[in-house]
Amino acid sequence: MQKNTIAFAATVATAAVIAVAGIATLASAAAPQVTTQPATAISATDATLNGLNGDTDATATAFWVATSTFSASSSTSPSLPTGVYSTGALPAVASSTAFSAQLSSATIPAGLLPITPNTTYFFTAWSEVDGTWYPGATLSFTTLPAAPTVTGITPTTGTTTGGTSVTITGTDLTGASAVNFGSTPASFTVNSDTSITATSPAASSTGPVDVTVTTTGGTSATSSADVFTYVAPVVVPTPVISNVAANVTGTSTATITWNTDIPAVGDVSYGTTTSYGSNTPMELVASTTHSAALTGLDEATLYHFQVSAGTATSSDMTFVTSSTSATTPLAIDGITSVMSNGVADNLYADGWQWTIHFTIPDNENAFRIRFSDWGNASSSFPAANNILLSSPQSSNASTSSSGITETGNGFSDWLYLDGDASSSTPGRQMDLTVQVKIPFGTAAGNYSSNFTASTFPSSATSTAPTQ
Repeated sequence: MQKNTIAFAATVATAAVIAVAGIATLASAAAPQVTTQPATAISATDATLNGLNGDTDATATAFWVATSTFSASSSTSPSLPTGVYSTGALPAVASSTAFSAQLSSATIPAGLLPITPNTTYFFTAWSEVDGTWYPGATLSFTTLPAAPTVTGITPTTGTTTGGTSVTITGTDLTGASAVNFGSTPASFTVNSDTSITATSPAASSTGPVDVTVTTTGGTSATSSADVFTYVAPVVVPTPVISNVAANVTGTSTATITWNTDIPAVGDVSYGTTTSYGSNTPMELVASTTHSAALTGLDEATLYHFQVSAGTATSSDMTFVTSSTSATTPLAIDGITSVMSNGVADNLYADGWQWTIHFTIPDNENAFRIRFSDWGNASSSFPAANNILLSSPQSSNASTSSSGITETGNGFSDWLYLDGDASSSTPGRQMDLTVQVKIPFGTAAGNYSSNFTASTFPSSATSTAPTQ
């Protein structure tokens, strides 16, 4: 019984040894690990392929490359699938050691080259251990786009102030991230793969600079085709505007005149508000004296206008078109009392005085007025020879010293008007000064009178009714 127990123990021990030996054999037969690592130094025309050897020294390494995915399996003599290219055997590497090769070195068989921009490539790293080739996983990457080129720019010159719109023509311009004039960035819009519109930035000095375009594929190489030349801006002197005047020539027309200190061309902006809205044609010949005719205006209307000459503009100014009785009838706007108490000493200086404010049609520039006798319920005195009329807006009776005396109860002689108390108001604004002398012996009391005024064109005064 004891012998059997020993024999059993020996058998168990032997079995244990065999089991250990079996484990050792399996460990030595495990396939070496090779890892395909991501490509680096990727450009438009090449890249670096990377691999990492496993825990066993490799007698050789290699890379397979293709432009479409492929499969690979370990073999003592792997066969290249159609469309797959190899670098051929590369030097041995130690265990756990990185190795690499250029994409462009995969020339077995011929046909992979040239490496093209913006193309996806698939690759696998290989290690040879004891005569067997082992592949890693298949990875992929995409080459960068081709570097842009600039083949021309239009225009080729602009001022140092910047702001010139420049059309850049070339290739591979899509995805541009920067456009530079020399070293200065410019704003730009990509129109297509062959066209960009850029705005030249300001420059500190005159002279040529290269216009370059940058994309993920790189920056365009400089050449004579991309040269933009900065020039000094032309300094145009600004004219000085003077003597601006509006001459109203009718109910719908006016002429604007002005001067400049240097020859220039200009025009007139005009309208019923400061927004204007209308312009005269731009002058064709530069001059220091300027004139522009305005037509089609509305009668008795306030107009704003502004003149220009070269780069200069005047301030806002106004004029009012002429009126007729159709739009601006004769009207009394008010009466201002200057002296309402008087002395009966037959002197205008001590009598009554009023200023009567009238609006008169522009085309009726002759004015007359008549007064009834002055009186009250118990006393009166005649208007004749006791009333003196004058107006600053008249040419023949502008002051009391040149005033017109009423000689009867009919209309006075004509006051011929050539002024306007308010040029910004439609019609002619007239201030009539009425002075009354109180005859000796006039009884004290309050006196009143009625008056009637009329206007006519000065050319018609000889045919105007007498009463």
